[in-house]
Amino acid sequence: MTTANVSTGLYGPAADPAPVGDESIEWALWHTATGEQQPQFNLVTALLTASQHAARAALSPCAVSGHAVVLHNGRVWTPSPTVVSGAIVPELLWSARCSVCQREYDYETVATCRVDAEVADVDLELDGARLRLLCGGTRFTLPTLPVDEYPGLPDVPDTVLTVQGDALANAVTQTAIAADTDDSVPALTGLQLALDGDQLTLAATDRYRFAVRNVTVEPTGTLPGVRPRKRDKDAPEPTPEELRLAAGTVLVPARFLAEASRALAGEHPVRIGWTDSQVTLSVPGRTIGTRLLDVEFPKYSSIWPDTATAAMTLTVTVEHTAAALKRVALVATRETPVRLTVDATRGVLLLEAGHGDDAQALDRVECSVTGALPDGADTAAFNPGFLADCLKSMTTPQARFHFTTATKPVVVIGTSGDHTEDDYQHLLMPVRLT
Repeated sequence: MTTANVSTGLYGPAADPAPVGDESIEWALWHTATGEQQPQFNLVTALLTASQHAARAALSPCAVSGHAVVLHNGRVWTPSPTVVSGAIVPELLWSARCSVCQREYDYETVATCRVDAEVADVDLELDGARLRLLCGGTRFTLPTLPVDEYPGLPDVPDTVLTVQGDALANAVTQTAIAADTDDSVPALTGLQLALDGDQLTLAATDRYRFAVRNVTVEPTGTLPGVRPRKRDKDAPEPTPEELRLAAGTVLVPARFLAEASRALAGEHPVRIGWTDSQVTLSVPGRTIGTRLLDVEFPKYSSIWPDTATAAMTLTVTVEHTAAALKRVALVATRETPVRLTVDATRGVLLLEAGHGDDAQALDRVECSVTGALPDGADTAAFNPGFLADCLKSMTTPQARFHFTTATKPVVVIGTSGDHTEDDYQHLLMPVRLT
């Protein structure tokens, strides 16, 4: 069995991770949701208390938002790569009931993680509904839970594709930023995964922006038997091509995928598999899964502007523009857009916020411009938060804005010199000025 290093992923890869607790306390339990740290007598009691936390989480009607992590002298405890004969191998399990329908055995998210642990000799004795544990001079008497009431976990789906952990985490970070956080429209809280050949396309939107990223993966050739959703009961039967596309396309909760990909990040392959109702991400020793969103994701190919026919392209330095936007946005409110005005003659982009008797701010950055907006327009306005997220998601030194008009969707693509990063595109909807 593979030993999982618990200091990798959620807590960042490091041979000697930075302390997150009190270094003067030898053993402690860190509750990540609240930040609370509880001193423990030794490693055994820390592991047992962590297991109790996991058991309570499994029966909780609420979604699990934190974990109990063992700390050794303030640092996340990492098991030794060697395992002594007879060592106990605890399996930590987190699961939660559906927070909407509360149906039994209907779980939103399941995560399993198996680690090897070197512990002292432990005697266990079950007496009815109570478990006695003796380890040296330490004795515990613990209540037990009925085994037949413990929830059964769904089978792990066959692997559909394999992708590098770091590549997946970066792609999810770039796209999930555009997903909505309001659960009133479930489709907009999802991140769509669409597999076509060796290309996996990730897409997310909240109505006002759209982020799309392509990642090269290794498909296994195994696709589940998923049928496309029918809008009309009298609609014709799907074609073989529609069946293939439906089997390769799923809608995953964006929040889950962001947390799961971050937890599994690293220079190792991540296996992804799905059925018509669930998706799982796996690495050796760890599997995380959740239910799919059973709603239709907005079709966006028909509304996506053609960058080759843009009326004007504006290229700016990401770092300088983001810094200027941060300064100008200090006087902007949620209802106040930031105005971008192009001075093509001087090669300057003006960023402005505020007007009238309100606070006002103006900053400028260098830019390069090709073409011009129709009707002599030179100003477009954007939500400052959305524009900041767009710039933050860029991984290249420059960003190129492709304008059709001042009020129609703008496509932003990262560039580095003459090279264009077409694998990631961010669409922003301008704000109409009155």
